[in-house]
Amino acid sequence: MKKELYFALALVSFIASSCSEAPPIAVEIKDVCSQPMGTNVTIQGYFSLPKSLEVTKYTRGGQGAGINYKLILMTKQDASGDAVFVNMSGTSVTDPNRIKMLPDNYTWKDLMAFTNDNKTIVAGELVKLTGPTEADEKDKCKVNVSKIEKP
Repeated sequence: MKKELYFALALVSFIASSCSEAPPIAVEIKDVCSQPMGTNVTIQGYFSLPKSLEVTKYTRGGQGAGINYKLILMTKQDASGDAVFVNMSGTSVTDPNRIKMLPDNYTWKDLMAFTNDNKTIVAGELVKLTGPTEADEKDKCKVNVSKIEKP
């Protein structure tokens, strides 16, 4: 009887640990797209707005359910160096791990992100992002941001 109980507990423990999200690995921005797609990565850099902002709006039951922005994360504060695209959820309030929704005629000054611990990051500040890599039709890859932090 004890053997069966130990086996059952070991099986439940194994299943629970295999279902959890893999811990992120820290990578340089230039190395993000060389990771296997679905790899949970952590990267650091500076936000940059692309020349043409890609916005995805989601609806549920005819109502607005969410919005995603595809931004660029750069290695240097002056929007130079290596770059990778990041997909981020927008918010009209101060939800953690999201960026403030941008107005139609947005400028660099409108860019604001809310961290995991309710701090604010504005354009020009160093940011640490975590999320899985994903193939992208237009670009080589992107990171679907699930966590925003101040380094």
